[in-house]
Amino acid sequence: MDIILKASIPKLREKLLEALQAVLPIVAIVLVLCFSIAPVSPSILLCFLLGAAMIIVGIMFFTLGAEMSMSPMGERVGAMLTKSRSVPLIIGVGFLLGFLITISEPDLQVLANQVPSIPNMTLILSVAAGVGLFLVVAFLRMLLGVALPPLLVAFYGLVFVLAAFVPREFLAVAFDSGGVTTGPMTVPFIMALGVGVSAIRGDRHAADDSFGLVALCSVGPILAVLILGIAFRASDSTYIPPVLPEVSDSVELWQLFHEGLPEYIKEIASSLLPIVVMFGDHQPSVEQGFLDLAYGVTQEQMTMEQYMGKYYVPFVIWANYPLPGTGPETTSLNFLGQYLLRYAGIAGTPYGDFLWQLQEELPALTFVGYVDQTGRAYSHLETNDFTARIEDYQRLQYNNLFGGQDRLAAFFDPESGGATGG
Repeated sequence: MDIILKASIPKLREKLLEALQAVLPIVAIVLVLCFSIAPVSPSILLCFLLGAAMIIVGIMFFTLGAEMSMSPMGERVGAMLTKSRSVPLIIGVGFLLGFLITISEPDLQVLANQVPSIPNMTLILSVAAGVGLFLVVAFLRMLLGVALPPLLVAFYGLVFVLAAFVPREFLAVAFDSGGVTTGPMTVPFIMALGVGVSAIRGDRHAADDSFGLVALCSVGPILAVLILGIAFRASDSTYIPPVLPEVSDSVELWQLFHEGLPEYIKEIASSLLPIVVMFGDHQPSVEQGFLDLAYGVTQEQMTMEQYMGKYYVPFVIWANYPLPGTGPETTSLNFLGQYLLRYAGIAGTPYGDFLWQLQEELPALTFVGYVDQTGRAYSHLETNDFTARIEDYQRLQYNNLFGGQDRLAAFFDPESGGATGG
């Protein structure tokens, strides 16, 4: 835990400095205005200063989390989508990702609260759908090699045509909605998706075609909000600012923020929930430098034993009666089931007998490598005395999973009989 904290402190300092550079100039300008041409009451000034401090802390943690999660996630998803070579999958997943990432964008939450003529959720979902749709268009443009300028001219031409049918007061809201694609959540993810797609293509025009991803995605929200303005007949989009109550001391000031925090936390949770549901079961990606510090050695300098040690996890075999022996000190999931069958006295299969014999030679066999009885670790890339046995294991695995009519049912099915534990 101490290693993790030590590795996080430099990043936190960097993000704190970025937050201060972003917020302090605005605070300084507001203070100059407050003490010159735009005086405010002391209570409003106190609320502003406390809110600014909270913004600095929030931006620090927000940008750190976005950098550690959204960028690596977007790059890997973009690469895997392109590797699939499936246009329906690219369209479906691209739209879904653009939709979910936009919902979590804080800029969109602020914008929705400033358009009284349209329900908040309607505006949020429409803008998210617009980003998702045009993210798909951007993907297809990159894959098909379509030129960017004609697309921008055509789509922005459509924007100006629709703008003629929307009340003038609503135009600013519509064009401001395009800024959602330049927010701190959306930009890292969209740009990383483009990097992943262009990296898989690998041709000399791939990097050029990845240019303009955000520009295309910005069209979607504008079109979506313009259509909403026509559908809802949004003639009144005047923003009515909230009235801040007067506070007489610091206790009342804290009470004011304390009452509002639960509502904001609820909004944040509902915004991030789709991303957590979609990606929450995946191991988070961190920089290799952080891992090198945590393990005390760089990945290039690791021995095979140290490399496999990254994947070690403790396990327990629990029973309500004494078990024979002391149990395995080292094993892998493909062998663990055979221990359970034998401890429970359940008949196995010939395939189970094969696994049991294999684990006596190689106690642990994983996708990373394997370990012999002496504890020495080996990579699958090397050839040695165990290679033939591992190849037999791979053939049997393939036959069991994908053998079809050629599957050796008598070898894998329990009815065929096998060793029984006791």
